[in-house]
Amino acid sequence: MPVAFIETEDSMKWVGDGYSQKVWSQALKINDLVKFDATRGEVPSESDDFSAVVITGSHYNISDQLPWMETLYEYIRLCASRPKVRVVAVCFGCQAVATALGGRVTPNPYGRFRVTREVLSIDNAAWSCIFDNDRLPSSAALLAAHGYLVAQRPEDSVLLATSGGSPNELFLAGKYNNIICCQAHPEFEPTMVVEKILPSLVSSNLISSDEAMATENLILNSSCSFDSDTFRRLFHDWLQGKIHTNTTNSSYY
Repeated sequence: MPVAFIETEDSMKWVGDGYSQKVWSQALKINDLVKFDATRGEVPSESDDFSAVVITGSHYNISDQLPWMETLYEYIRLCASRPKVRVVAVCFGCQAVATALGGRVTPNPYGRFRVTREVLSIDNAAWSCIFDNDRLPSSAALLAAHGYLVAQRPEDSVLLATSGGSPNELFLAGKYNNIICCQAHPEFEPTMVVEKILPSLVSSNLISSDEAMATENLILNSSCSFDSDTFRRLFHDWLQGKIHTNTTNSSYY
């Protein structure tokens, strides 16, 4: 089953030679990703028959208010109106969903770019009430890198996890609870953060050299574990329609 891969990044270090798409394909174990370059205004048309969609992260922020973002928001609203469409949206993608559906995105309230090992506190009561299986541990660690966050979720969204870096770390959105939004990056490996993100943050004065070194030492430490594979399997099964919602329990929220 083909998956619409909506790329919101245009930096060559990520998109050159299809790098980002390859990362996602490997993480999800899905080979048939059909790329749409959102930064060029590309999204699937209304007549395209995609039932699975991925919206990536980006170095852009919602506050940039670029013209292509409006096109993306329109497509997100289209997805939200179609109960058979499954969407996974991470980091900027998560924030784009919140913005498109009436939520609010702000700079990190603690005033700093956050790049770290993020520990999520999972609300399994919400999860088990919405879904027909319990797939998540009570806490999980993922890589995070963001300067903005979802301060207010869209109306009728369902909060699934919080973290020290975001009050809305993981949530379901859309009229039919068909969009999974995640602020962190389950698709990332620690080496990607060290090689592709930390140097840019230092050169942009978003973090100090000392902070970059501390982050590198933390996430590359052999005793530092992540639960990325758990979320990759979750996202794979979600996109493939293997996880079903308990529509009778959707009144949880």
